[in-house]
Amino acid sequence: MYGHGFGIEGKPIIAHYLFVKRFVKEMALDGSIRLVAGASDDTMSIDGDVGGKLNMTIIDDSGTRKIPQLDIDKGIKRWRAE
Repeated sequence: MYGHGFGIEGKPIIAHYLFVKRFVKEMALDGSIRLVAGASDDTMSIDGDVGGKLNMTIIDDSGTRKIPQLDIDKGIKRWRAE
């Protein structure tokens, strides 16, 4: 599913809802990582068919860069604490 400048593969319904609900234009990278990782983590905890390793990549004018797993884990932890 694509829109709002992001794409989600798999079963995106819950993650898409959470992402759109909390998305803010010009969001800082840290906030974006927290939002995407948290929405995906919530989807995995709600839907037993969803799971596995979460991979995130930034694609922008400067190219493509994989987000380190440590940053993803920090984003999920901060999302859960909110």
